[in-house]
Amino acid sequence: MATTRNKRVPMQEQIKLINECRKSGLTDADWCRENGIAPSTFYNWVNILVPHENIQAEHKYDAGVVIKEPTTTENGVKTYTCKVCEGTKTESIPRLLRIIYNANGGSGAPDTQVKIQNQLLVLSSKKPTKTYNANVENIANVSKNITCTFKNWNTQANGSGTNYNSGESYTGNQDLTLYAQWENPEIGTLPIPNRPDYIFDGWYTELNGENRVTPPTVITGDMILYAHWTADVPQDPIEAFVARLYKKILGRKADPSGLKAWSDVLKSGKEQGAKVAQGFVDSEELKKRNLSDDAYIHALYRIFFNREADGGGLEAWKSVLDSGLSRMHVFKGFAESNEFTKVCDSYGIIRGYADLTAPMDQNEGVTKFVARCYKLCLGRTVDESGLNGWCNQILTGTNTAKEAACGFVFSNEFLKKNLSDTEYIKVLYGVFMDREADGSGLVAWEKVLRDGQGREHVFNGFADSPEFREICARYGIE
Repeated sequence: MATTRNKRVPMQEQIKLINECRKSGLTDADWCRENGIAPSTFYNWVNILVPHENIQAEHKYDAGVVIKEPTTTENGVKTYTCKVCEGTKTESIPRLLRIIYNANGGSGAPDTQVKIQNQLLVLSSKKPTKTYNANVENIANVSKNITCTFKNWNTQANGSGTNYNSGESYTGNQDLTLYAQWENPEIGTLPIPNRPDYIFDGWYTELNGENRVTPPTVITGDMILYAHWTADVPQDPIEAFVARLYKKILGRKADPSGLKAWSDVLKSGKEQGAKVAQGFVDSEELKKRNLSDDAYIHALYRIFFNREADGGGLEAWKSVLDSGLSRMHVFKGFAESNEFTKVCDSYGIIRGYADLTAPMDQNEGVTKFVARCYKLCLGRTVDESGLNGWCNQILTGTNTAKEAACGFVFSNEFLKKNLSDTEYIKVLYGVFMDREADGSGLVAWEKVLRDGQGREHVFNGFADSPEFREICARYGIE
């Protein structure tokens, strides 16, 4: 530290020292200590000489303290303290600016940004999205979402203001509301609906209007589209009837030769409605479709009743098939119904009757009886050739019901089961008495076999029982 000066200092020297102090960046007290001048002496010089034109008596303010933060609606306040005289001053801090984003019909706009005035702000890089919905009605109940392309931001919703890009630097000092600008898209590919007996003509914006929509059509908002159709059925009612069979049974459009051939058969009177329908239902083409029983019955409802299957009816017809009766037997029930009569009448056609020739389709009771033998004796469903064979034997009188049952019980297929005596007797109870074996009866028949009687003897005992005669009567077999 320098030695404090006590000698008198000339005025010019005082002025020089005061200016050096002001330029040093130190406080007056620190500078005085560094230069060996008593602070009281220095301040005496300042008080006397400050008015002098060569004295730099400016304040030295600190960095300041914010005593009120600015908001987006009010200015802030900052206070500074002078290092020389410890006096204070205040300044207004400009309010914060808001950058508001409006998706302008879209969604997902960026959050509002806050900008400090006179400072650079990078606009949000987040881009909103906008979709239109083309909801197509009338047969095709589907929707298609179509995404618009985001272009930029603009200070006017209609795009007439100043453009700004996402991520661009903004240096202005004013609030902004930025509106998303969109490039409306083409509608693109739309689904092609299917409607039986009609040709699809395209999508239109009105149910009966002429404004057709195609893939290049520019979409400007949500819209509902309507399918337009042209009937694709022959004008001749008989040909229309045949075309309907092709469509509903085979699932395809009629080929010209087939349409003509079947129509000629009807027009000539050689066949009637039910018999022609039988040709379709019993065709190899339909059989190759491998329809389930459920699908088969549903198809018959649509063809012959012109409606969808009701729950009770569907289950009833499935029970018929489960009982062993054929699909053609079920077909006959539909084809000879009052509902199909009305369908034929609407085309000016005589309904007529189905013509089933297979033995299994001749007598419902006999067919069910044979199917029951397959189930109880062999434990399986029928095979068509075997079912026809046994039905034919009973229908022609070649075999009685007992003889047919004997054919099952002593068949190679049954014998290969290698049943014990007890198991054998239990099967006979089911086949000939339609019940489970009772304990005493089972023991008695087991004793008959142990005593040396053969299984044929036991078979006859069951087959000649009153219970079996009652079962046969139930199926209409004497």
